[in-house]
Amino acid sequence: MLVAKAGDSVTTATVLVAFGAGAIGALLTASIAYSGRLLRVRREVQANERALRILDRHLETWVTDDTVRLRRQLAAITNSMVADPETGRERNLLWSSEHGVQIVRAKEVALQTYRDQERTAESQAADIRAREGRVHGLVRAWSRGALSPELRAPGNVAPILDYWAAPVTRHLSAPTDAPLPVDDPRARTLARTLADLKADPKALI
Repeated sequence: MLVAKAGDSVTTATVLVAFGAGAIGALLTASIAYSGRLLRVRREVQANERALRILDRHLETWVTDDTVRLRRQLAAITNSMVADPETGRERNLLWSSEHGVQIVRAKEVALQTYRDQERTAESQAADIRAREGRVHGLVRAWSRGALSPELRAPGNVAPILDYWAAPVTRHLSAPTDAPLPVDDPRARTLARTLADLKADPKALI
């Protein structure tokens, strides 16, 4: 028959306390490490957020600047329909289809250039988002939308681009004349291009 001694109880209690203290210490260490990780991730998210917002500002500034450029270009086209800009000789083409076509072409080039600018910005934004992982996503989710990984500029400038893409009417001489539509490059797709070529197979021949 085994008889428990007082010393054995003390030793057992000491071991249990040691195990408990070790577990608590491990939990505290893990908690501190996790808190430190969250702090680092939050700083990384904030740095990425600043980079994304810089891309937004660059794209918005580009649109505002190019709107000024486009307005001046269209005004120059219209003036050239009245008189030759080099010789000053009258042309009397203000109400001609040539006037409208040149305006349409200028707007289409501007829209295509914007589209390419936006794609460049989106590619750079994708590179920024690729730096982030699951924990970064949690930090963004906790921000309740304040920290968005998406660019905001495309949505902000869309109303301005709709003006760029508006049908052309300045060459029309009567209110009943049909405006010239602008082929908006933002709406072009591979399927639509193929359908257009099938409808007019000689277009590129």
